[in-house]
Amino acid sequence: MGRIKRSVVLENNKFKIGQHFIKLLLLYILLLFVFLSLYVFSVLVSDYKLDKDKYSVELTKTEDECKSVLDSILNSSQSIANRVNYSLSFRDPYIQLLSGGELSVKDRTTIIQELRSAYAWSGNKDIEEVVLFVDNSDIALSASGIVQLEEPFQHVSFPTAYMETTNISDLLGVESTRFTFSDSNIIYLIGFRYQGGNDRGVLCISFNKDKVFKKLENILSRDSFTLLFAGNTLLSNRSEVEKSEKTVSSTSNQKLRLILSIPPYKWNGPDANAFVSIIAGLVLFTIILVIYLVSRYKYTESLKKIRNLIPYKEGIQDDEFESMLNDLKGVLLENNNYKETLNEVDEYVERGFFSSDHDQFNDSVMRYLGFVKPYYLVLAINVDGEEGELDKVLLAIRESSEDEEISISCFKRDSETALVFINSDTIPDEEKYTDIFYKVGKVCIGNESKITIGVDIPRQDVVELRLSISEALSALKLMLVRGKDDIYFTEDKEDDKCEYYMIPSFDVQIASSIRDEDRDKLFSMFDSLLRTNLMKYDLTPSSIFALSDELYYIELKVLRSLSLGREIKAQKPSKYLTIEEIIEFYRDLFVSFIDTMEKEVESEDDNYKELLEYVDTNFTDPNISLKMLGTMFDLSTKSIGNYFSLKYHMTYLEYVTKKRIEKAINLLKDDALSIDDISRLSGYSSALSFRRNFKDITGVTPSEYRSRDNSLQ
Repeated sequence: MGRIKRSVVLENNKFKIGQHFIKLLLLYILLLFVFLSLYVFSVLVSDYKLDKDKYSVELTKTEDECKSVLDSILNSSQSIANRVNYSLSFRDPYIQLLSGGELSVKDRTTIIQELRSAYAWSGNKDIEEVVLFVDNSDIALSASGIVQLEEPFQHVSFPTAYMETTNISDLLGVESTRFTFSDSNIIYLIGFRYQGGNDRGVLCISFNKDKVFKKLENILSRDSFTLLFAGNTLLSNRSEVEKSEKTVSSTSNQKLRLILSIPPYKWNGPDANAFVSIIAGLVLFTIILVIYLVSRYKYTESLKKIRNLIPYKEGIQDDEFESMLNDLKGVLLENNNYKETLNEVDEYVERGFFSSDHDQFNDSVMRYLGFVKPYYLVLAINVDGEEGELDKVLLAIRESSEDEEISISCFKRDSETALVFINSDTIPDEEKYTDIFYKVGKVCIGNESKITIGVDIPRQDVVELRLSISEALSALKLMLVRGKDDIYFTEDKEDDKCEYYMIPSFDVQIASSIRDEDRDKLFSMFDSLLRTNLMKYDLTPSSIFALSDELYYIELKVLRSLSLGREIKAQKPSKYLTIEEIIEFYRDLFVSFIDTMEKEVESEDDNYKELLEYVDTNFTDPNISLKMLGTMFDLSTKSIGNYFSLKYHMTYLEYVTKKRIEKAINLLKDDALSIDDISRLSGYSSALSFRRNFKDITGVTPSEYRSRDNSLQ
């Protein structure tokens, strides 16, 4: 009777196993369907976002290209206007006009040449005409020559720049046979007022509106636009289609604006890549389902065999029997996962995961760190000492723990910093272990080296490991403001605001001190920088990092300004330095630049001795030049220029000019020599260049200098 009952129960259990299998299978298929739906949804959302981002990028690119066209118009116009209103060539003609006189033939020729030069220098091929209208004159001066007017030009005032799409004749009320005056173009007008004086005419710059229109049309494709200046429409191809409007303004003058009519964003559905991703997802989920069915079938067969091996006893309920089987399954799976975890942790350690190149923990490492005990504590340790002392400290820490309830893992981030993980059965006492590690480290390396420890709070959830490491490192950074050779806890942190002091134009002052070889000034500036930051600012780790970064950028600027980039490589201090150590590092670094420049000049003096003698003897030769010297002494022009910059802190041209002006000053004492004679004897082929250089250096003209010198005598 018992065998019959047992047989019936076993058959019922087999039937239940089959039912469980079907239920689990249906549940798994349902989950796969849900995940597949979420996957397809995520692919579509990603495709939508990518398409929208692409639209935004193209829109930004279009705006930048449009702004470039507007800036080209205004920049070239302002460049020509500045050339006219501030060039020395316009001074004498302007003074002549102020006195009520007329322009001489020489003045007209000079103005036409300057207009041509300004037009060519602007580089804008859209400019049709550059014309200067002079008050009460029956001629206009243009880059292409003299334009005869039917009537004298009547004064029209333009206090500020003005633009309009029309022709020159209608806008200014002038009549001429010049065909360009009757062409409708974009006209830029501004008063002719030399160096901010009173208006004595109008400068007119004409832009080919068809070329400008074509440029904007090519950029905007089928989108409509309207070009405005101070509310006046210059160009437009507006359509009646309702579109969103966007305004693009010139960076030079906000009055010049371009209003764009852009169609709103519209998603056209997933692209080919999205379809491929969806199909790949379907194939992957199908493979997973097949693998699950095969593995599940093997597992069910194994359960049947286990059930047949267990003898039937009265009083054991079916649900209890199922619970026993589930517990057995859980033990098997847990054992398998544990082995996989150990293998993965070993792999990450071998790869040097905890080195400085791996600051961010990915989810898989967070999930498989292999902590077998429930609690853990993270410490960040910094050793400021000789090379290799960090390894000694970590070895001593590992050997210091004889407690079986904890396990210690140490991982180096770089040559000065490491992470220590304590895994424990109970909540670890951070003060106890930190104090032990600090004392063990100090015994190991002595009192001359400094050990600083940052400590996080004990934690239990391994998901918080990333946060724990970050908190320990943040606590360690407190040594930057509170000093090294101490222990800091997470609770010690304050608001990490970023405020510090930097001397204005510090790079310029440093470069000047290095050129002048003024070590005392360098020491004084850095002492002032340190004292101000310590006394007037509540420094934090973030502010010290920011100060260090700015000093590094200043170092790069100084190297570039002194042309030392090839002789000296930029240096950056260690990450964990106090403000005193950072200031000392950069102060000594910039002082070393002076030593380097002195050695460079000394080593080059022998090579350039003959060249210097030749320049000092022949500087009055108008044909002397860098190119000629390079050919004569078999040196590159760049190396010659660098030598003059290092030795004399000036360019080659400035050196020769200085020598020529000194020669001219001596020659001015001889009243028998004319200014032109002195110009030629000093090495100038142009008296105009001589006068300009003489005034730039002495502040007065040669004639004024001679008169003043004679009066003093």
